[in-house]
Amino acid sequence: MSNHVDKSKFEIFELGTVDDTVAKFGGIKLKEQVTYVTPAIPMFGEACSNADVFESHALTHPAIYCAVVSDFKLIGGAAFPIIQNKSICHQYFSTEYWETSEQATLSCYIKQDQNMIGYRNIKERHNYTCSVINLVGNGSYNYAHWMTEFLPQLVLLKEQGLDLSAYKIVVDLRSYPSMLEALFLLGVTEDQLVKVDAMSLNTFPEGLWVSPVANIVFQRPNAISSDALYQLAEPQHAIFHPDALVATRNTFLTLVAQEKCESAPERIFIKRFSGRQYHARSVVNEAAIQHKLESEGFVSIDPSTLSFTEQIRAFSKAKYIVAASGAALLNMIWAPEGAKVIVLMNDAKVVNYWYFSNIAFAVGHQLAYVLGKVVDTGNWNDINHADFEISLQALVSALESFGLYLEHQPIINPVLEEALTTAKEHYQAGRIKQAVGLYLEVLEIEPEHAEANYGLGVIEAHTQNASIALARFERAVMAKPEQEQYWVSYITTLMQSGAIDSAVDALELGMKYGLSAGMAKKLAAEFTRSFDINRIGFLVHTLELVNHYACVWDLMPEGSFDVVLCGDAETTDLAFFAPWKCHVVKANEVIHANSKYQYLVSNHPINLSGSPLIKQLANINVRFMYAAGKSGWNLSEWNSLYDVILCFGPYHAGIFSESTDAVVVQMGYPRFDRYFTQQLDKADLHSRYGCDPLKKTVVWLPTWKTLSSVTHFDAEISALTDQYNVIIKLHPLMPESEPERVAALQQHYFTHVITDSSDNLPLYQLADFMLFDYGGPPLAGIYADKNFILLNVEGAIDDELTGKDSPDITIRKHLVNVNPADVAIAKLLADPSIWEQQRSMRHVLRKRYFAPYYGFSSSVAANALLNLKHMVEKGGSH
Repeated sequence: MSNHVDKSKFEIFELGTVDDTVAKFGGIKLKEQVTYVTPAIPMFGEACSNADVFESHALTHPAIYCAVVSDFKLIGGAAFPIIQNKSICHQYFSTEYWETSEQATLSCYIKQDQNMIGYRNIKERHNYTCSVINLVGNGSYNYAHWMTEFLPQLVLLKEQGLDLSAYKIVVDLRSYPSMLEALFLLGVTEDQLVKVDAMSLNTFPEGLWVSPVANIVFQRPNAISSDALYQLAEPQHAIFHPDALVATRNTFLTLVAQEKCESAPERIFIKRFSGRQYHARSVVNEAAIQHKLESEGFVSIDPSTLSFTEQIRAFSKAKYIVAASGAALLNMIWAPEGAKVIVLMNDAKVVNYWYFSNIAFAVGHQLAYVLGKVVDTGNWNDINHADFEISLQALVSALESFGLYLEHQPIINPVLEEALTTAKEHYQAGRIKQAVGLYLEVLEIEPEHAEANYGLGVIEAHTQNASIALARFERAVMAKPEQEQYWVSYITTLMQSGAIDSAVDALELGMKYGLSAGMAKKLAAEFTRSFDINRIGFLVHTLELVNHYACVWDLMPEGSFDVVLCGDAETTDLAFFAPWKCHVVKANEVIHANSKYQYLVSNHPINLSGSPLIKQLANINVRFMYAAGKSGWNLSEWNSLYDVILCFGPYHAGIFSESTDAVVVQMGYPRFDRYFTQQLDKADLHSRYGCDPLKKTVVWLPTWKTLSSVTHFDAEISALTDQYNVIIKLHPLMPESEPERVAALQQHYFTHVITDSSDNLPLYQLADFMLFDYGGPPLAGIYADKNFILLNVEGAIDDELTGKDSPDITIRKHLVNVNPADVAIAKLLADPSIWEQQRSMRHVLRKRYFAPYYGFSSSVAANALLNLKHMVEKGGSH
């Protein structure tokens, strides 16, 4: 039954998280977390103003879970389901760059800093007595969103052997018949459907909840407003779980009889909706494009006229698909793996190019864009949906880049051809000014003309500099990627400009198109010869090190250092390092180039069993200390391999001065500079980690392996959640190396569990109390002057990583510490007298272990690195 409500009043809910929901209701994992690298996107036609399309990007989609939950609510068309009065947000949701459809209509307000969400304009309430699976949310009546964010949920549940007949299926009242047909193919019946209207509040006693199978920014804040036109889309604004998309494709291709697909076309042009009144993202010269493509064997299809089954069959053999940006493009997932997809889109800079490209990549396709100029037809009301005109020549170039050479080439403009011929003659005769003038005339008519851009780029490279010519060569490559000479000039110019990382990417991309293996090998050899050893190298084998180096990098001049990747860090998306505008290379590239850095910064030598990597990479090696504990490791004899050591303070400086010949510099603790200088936004941190602002917060930072307090204190610390927010951040290597211990830990409830290599600093800022075992964190707790308890692990004093004189052992003589059998943590946390006693001792220990550069340690470290030449020449301890 239903009853009408006062639309002016707000329905208020807390914000909840996927992790908390999984923990509370015992979620079952349907798909593992996945990280994948999306390639650069080939662009044709008008210039693309979003430089990120020319780079590859590493994207991570969280694991997908399902759980039977109680007290399940949903608001028709709203982004997030509501479980026990908590609105469960997508994992990557942030109001800073993500706006829900209900926010845009002013029907919803979200205060992440207050952990609250409110809805108004509720049309009506419905109370049901059935158990449901929800397929409603932002865009759930749109074919593209339905196909990638909602339908896959049922597919994954079917994969697990779930009997769908035990549930009602909630769908949007506005769903198209073809969308409902997909449900019927899965065995859902008409009487199982619960159709809900937009902005209706629906309550169910129980639901089978599935966590997001895609994290898609529905739209950006104020997307229609002109104030938002400066905001460029980013790759992570459209993250899909590839396994969910592939499972959806395979399931429905199996369900639809393949023998009826034999006559399906291999080349398809998707027409926009026939006779529609509202024209969004229309190609104004669609008729001319359709005529051209049909003359080349393409079949034109309007999917809106087909049933769901007919759409699957129509696209099941497609090798080439051309279509304007729109929901019908999702039919590309039915095409065989390796299909070539060309998307026609306007050149508005706010466009999200990764929505369709990330879908295509996830199912194994290649995708390119052809951008057209925006045309003010009067049939659109915001730039995101503007109509546009496509260059036929640009489309032909895109098809040819995918290996489809058209028999009937478009008519060549004889005036332009004559101008190009004359321009080349002028250039060869040394009449540079006249050649430039003609090339510019051609580009006035066709800005993306490959030969004109290339010819002008050659002149600019000789008469000006490589950086200026680079843009010309890039446009030539994008317009005609099959031309090998264009790639040669482009890659050579990248190397001359110092864009080493981009040159490596261009080599890989070029070999997929017009660059031969032999030429690529020759260019690679030139690349190694161009390697610059004069910059300082920072060796990074795990991204955790970036948390230590970043504040120093921020202070170093642009172009003064390289990041050298090895080990696990080699798979990192190079865009990660973009804020520092540094060069990024791999250690093997340096070695194969038979080169060495003059100075290399690292945290330990790497590969101690053989020839230490640092000795292969540099003449002078600088150690950057990253942890003050575990002396059995940190004070090992391998420190003698270093020429300079940047350490924390007096204790380590004394030891290194006696045990090594290195120049020793006390730098304090650079990683913690922001702790002393940054204004604390505690509300934001509470929101980030799902904390109750009325509770104090306990942060547990355990190490890994034999010294870890994980397993020994799990239940005791979990019990603290009745009174405290309890956040645990595992050692970043633990989830992969000790998955069983992590799984056992996650059987207990915590406010928030962090398993990645994100920075610890916000946790030190947020914590009222901290729990440590061994390694760097407890010493950092002394440096940050935090109230903390040390957790003891049996045998630690004799462990090869510590030893009885290690700081993380000796501080236990002065600071409160507990054994697992004591079960004393809760009592100690509640005793304020302990913290008064500890504070004075912390200050004594801080003077022993750390130089007093609170807030400016990074400056000390950066200045030391920029003066290495003078320090090494003079020698001695500082």
